[in-house]
Amino acid sequence: MRSLSHWNAEEGMGRFWASAALGRTAAAGIFRLGRSFGSLLVAFLAFPWMAGAREELPTGQRIEPQAARGAVWEELRLEERDLPERRVGQAVSLAPSPDGRTLLVLTSGYNRFFDERGKPIPAASQEHLFLFDIARGAPRKLQEIALPNSFCGIAWRPDGKGFYVSGGVDDCIRAYSRKGSEWRESLPPLRLGHLAGNGLRTQPIAAGFAIDPGGKRLLVANWANDSVSLVDLLRWRKIAELDLRPGKIAANAAGVPGGEYPFWVAWSGSGKAYVSSVRDRQLVALAIEADALRVCGRIALRGQPNRLLAVPERRRAYVACDNSDTLVVLDTERDQILEEIDLVAPRDLRPAGSESLKGVNPNSLALTRDGRLLLVSCGGTNAVAVVRLGGHAQGMGGEGDPDSELIGLIPTGWYPSSVAVGGDGRWLYVCNAKSPAGPNTGGWRPPRSLGAKPLGANERRENQYIWQRTRAGLLSLPLPDPAELR
Repeated sequence: MRSLSHWNAEEGMGRFWASAALGRTAAAGIFRLGRSFGSLLVAFLAFPWMAGAREELPTGQRIEPQAARGAVWEELRLEERDLPERRVGQAVSLAPSPDGRTLLVLTSGYNRFFDERGKPIPAASQEHLFLFDIARGAPRKLQEIALPNSFCGIAWRPDGKGFYVSGGVDDCIRAYSRKGSEWRESLPPLRLGHLAGNGLRTQPIAAGFAIDPGGKRLLVANWANDSVSLVDLLRWRKIAELDLRPGKIAANAAGVPGGEYPFWVAWSGSGKAYVSSVRDRQLVALAIEADALRVCGRIALRGQPNRLLAVPERRRAYVACDNSDTLVVLDTERDQILEEIDLVAPRDLRPAGSESLKGVNPNSLALTRDGRLLLVSCGGTNAVAVVRLGGHAQGMGGEGDPDSELIGLIPTGWYPSSVAVGGDGRWLYVCNAKSPAGPNTGGWRPPRSLGAKPLGANERRENQYIWQRTRAGLLSLPLPDPAELR
């Protein structure tokens, strides 16, 4: 008998966490994808409830979760005896190893725990990195590593012998390698040298980063400093930094928006990279020559770009854009947008008048091994969007090729935040950041910013803050054939 934190779609053991928020958003419906994948139904605003188990949301609405064929969801649990009631929330990033045998799962959120006096317990107030063996498809937990802080960034070395994690408010990059049968921190944290972030009482935050194709340099986005830092991995030191704001580069551009809140990085070649600027809705193209960084282009977008995925050999990059709920396909040779694909639902399944529905929140990307399908995790609709890329979008055809098309939506846990494909190309992995929290009987009050008094020790010691009560999980399933989605 599996534990109650483990759920198997085919055995029907337990209930699958999912959600839908009724209202004028794309999340107002549910996605039904049965065991046979015979049909995909997207129902908006009003739909008949099917008989069976239903989940009640904090809003009072109820849903009947569905799951894909062979899907297994498991809670990310800690191996600890002292605080068995502590849970892990806010899983945000996945990273499969280059050989496809190991999967990293990173949390970044409010994983904090207080003692009976309302004081933080340092050893219990950390973020977490989980390692899974995925060599045979279904994940098997290998190890967990505690981190003081993190903020989404994680990547393997190209040779698979180590990986790196961004330290968030610790303003650093951490390096790990295998020591015997375990993975351990192998170098002192590389400090990026920011005394503060931009703005009043703002801390620096190391966010997303990427390693160049040669494996020698790392480029990290400094979320709160509107800049990027270039790291020499062989010498393990920062060698360059560039403020991405136009007015900091040229005096005559003072006040011109651009480059603020950089979040993710992707290299399109050994001498060029892109950075997503969330606030200014643009991609910043960078030329990297030796130890120097230079802005060589800015690409305006309708939505806020978050994560990027580049395929240098095909001269293509893909951008998940929330607000616009779209996937952008970019020609990296010409810095030109080729396509923008709507991710709300397949065209033939969208009801009339649904064009104004929003709230998909695409936030992560993964390509299948053949490069024909792009998978996008959609936090607002609790689904992975499956996009069939046209030849031009793949970088394999001409401009007359058919456009790319959203062909299906795979249901996931509550708020999927990252998606990955296994090394053999036959398995799909999705981590989710949220779950139903249940009542917070400790009476947690709003923070000071909402006009309330500071939290007292009596409230902190209850550990009832909603973000403390949510549980992160990992979903794994066989990657469906495109024909199964229709």
